[in-house]
Amino acid sequence: MKKKNKKTLINLFYFSLFFLLLLFFSLGIVFLYFVTILPDVLENENLEFSLSSQIYDKDGNVLYTIFGAENREEISLNDVSKNLVNATIVVEDERFWKHYGIDFKGIFRALRSNVLGVGKKTGGSTITQQYVKNAFLSPEKTYLRKVKEAVLALRMEYVYDKEKILESYLNIIPYGNNSFGIKKASEVYFSSDAKYLTVAQSAVLASLPQAPTRLNPYGPNRYSRLLVEFSDEDLNNRSISSENDLEPFEYINGLIGQMVDISENKKIWISGRADFIVDKMYLENLITFAERNIAFEELKTMEFNVYREEMHHPHFVFYVMEELEKIYGREFLEKGGLKIYTTLDSSLQKYVEDLAKKRIQINKNRAGANNMAILAVDAKSGEILAMLGSVNYYDDTIDGKVNVVLRPRQPGSSFKPFIYAKAFMEGLAPSSRIDDTPMKIHNNTPQNFDGGFLGPISVREALAKSRNIPAIRAYFMVGEEDLLLPFLKKFGIYSLRENFDYGYPLAIGSGELSLFEMVQGYSVFANNGDKINISGISYIEDKHSNVVYERTIEKTEAVIPPSIAFLINNILSDRNYSIGPNLFVKGQITAGKSGTSTKKTKGAGAVRPGDLWTVGYNPSFVVGVWIGNTDGAGLSYSAEAYSFASPVFSSVMGEILKDKTVEPFPVPNGIKPLMVNKNSGLLVALSTANEDKILEYFAEDFFVQTVREKFVAPVLALD
Repeated sequence: MKKKNKKTLINLFYFSLFFLLLLFFSLGIVFLYFVTILPDVLENENLEFSLSSQIYDKDGNVLYTIFGAENREEISLNDVSKNLVNATIVVEDERFWKHYGIDFKGIFRALRSNVLGVGKKTGGSTITQQYVKNAFLSPEKTYLRKVKEAVLALRMEYVYDKEKILESYLNIIPYGNNSFGIKKASEVYFSSDAKYLTVAQSAVLASLPQAPTRLNPYGPNRYSRLLVEFSDEDLNNRSISSENDLEPFEYINGLIGQMVDISENKKIWISGRADFIVDKMYLENLITFAERNIAFEELKTMEFNVYREEMHHPHFVFYVMEELEKIYGREFLEKGGLKIYTTLDSSLQKYVEDLAKKRIQINKNRAGANNMAILAVDAKSGEILAMLGSVNYYDDTIDGKVNVVLRPRQPGSSFKPFIYAKAFMEGLAPSSRIDDTPMKIHNNTPQNFDGGFLGPISVREALAKSRNIPAIRAYFMVGEEDLLLPFLKKFGIYSLRENFDYGYPLAIGSGELSLFEMVQGYSVFANNGDKINISGISYIEDKHSNVVYERTIEKTEAVIPPSIAFLINNILSDRNYSIGPNLFVKGQITAGKSGTSTKKTKGAGAVRPGDLWTVGYNPSFVVGVWIGNTDGAGLSYSAEAYSFASPVFSSVMGEILKDKTVEPFPVPNGIKPLMVNKNSGLLVALSTANEDKILEYFAEDFFVQTVREKFVAPVLALD
């Protein structure tokens, strides 16, 4: 028996040995094959670097030129600060001096973090791999390219010493703002010789290659920042004492860390990428503790050269570049020779920018608002026609570089159509009666904006006149946030937090979401219930005029039935019930909803208006407007959306529709017009007087004639 086991072990050993030899032989064949077909790394000295790429509007006008790597100056490694060398290695490839082109430990660590979610997400590419990828390979993201990258990296390490590889890398890598190579980057950002870069400057420059657009020192993420405002209730329910207590969607780690206000009396530190690099240099014994502290102090007061590139409509351009970086990686843009055709209508964009400049002084004087954001899209295609992220990108006093189109804010009553869309799917109809009467919820007594109550009214009147109490009742009818949040995600609204107790204030727009999300959500109504993803990119050509990307319009699964979308469209376009003409375009059929959020002001603690919204649309276009203060400060007591945001909407939509024929909202199958009693909202009886009869619309598959037992009774129990 022992002899048999021994023989089995011997056979297993020989089989394993044969398998390993076969594996190594196969890998050797693959390696030799790629060596014969891939570029010769000995051509490293004579590389032809990439051409410039350009971003165009929809008519072919140049918005921005992204210079290729020819916009660089070579430098010897001996002329580069040791601080920069160390900062680059600790953040990009800490085992650079030990591996042979491929870092298997780094690959394992990347797989563990990115696939299994263990530890912080990281990349597995070495400096050598990054260099050959930029110097020799095309930018597509495929497994085949990763194999080519690995083979070239091994070959590179065999031919050149580490110093030469590092020198080549530092001379070709992009640092953003059209600066390639460390010599150019040192000049662009600091007017410095690369040889004399400080620890802090080196940490900043070493931060940029992985995300040159997102961490652009002249962009909105120069400093780390919060993305949300915390209410007193939030802070009472949570213990926030450091960055570790925040959710990932609540903040951004920028280039440089800073203290941020959590409340009136509390600040926390949110770290930046440069701070992380300085700390890591200290932990690796590359700088002393004193040098670490000096670097941190320098980062807090760091000044960059005044820099302004020739760029049209920068918020939109940076949005496009970030989207491309997310999808394809930074090297896609850096390879050069690309022609990126966007959806931007420059004439409409100019109209929007000019309008904002005219209106902002009025807003400052009358509403105490210093900023404005506008987004206009083609509802049928999802194409972005105009994007205004702030009144002035270059005005740092209002954080002008922050694209408020993408920044979550409280939408106020402009959020209510989503509540009622869900309610219609649960059996309500525009004629259904809903109480606008006082109610008490857990010792809270919500109010309407005017402080009064209208009694039992129709859902049509409740939504069109933006009554808060009926919206809160509808919120409870549809199952509160547990059922509402999954419903909203289908519209493209992702900023609202799961497992967060919003409570009934969510019904009147207390949850923070971006103007981008609101316009995306309203486009579902415009598209009769279907969602078409918003995008600013049309198609991309490479340097040989081959189309490497072309956007196709893909409708997702219907978010809501066409009949439900029609009910919302019909109410929001009903001028008989609306709060006023500012929500409409003269001579056209449009629908719209305004919203004013309120918040406690810093210091005094008084409740004031905070954000002014209007989102409106017709069957082909959607326009969203936000007005407020970038820092979240409260507005004048008299500020409200209808008087300030709605006129901007009607002006922009009027410009879009000025040469277009009237387009009514289509009446889909499943909509039934019926006569109802205007006093009860129920279908008319034979005895109903003519003066009490009105025509109303119903979604046949959803309407429940008697809703009191199903909905109203449970809500009344809250009173």
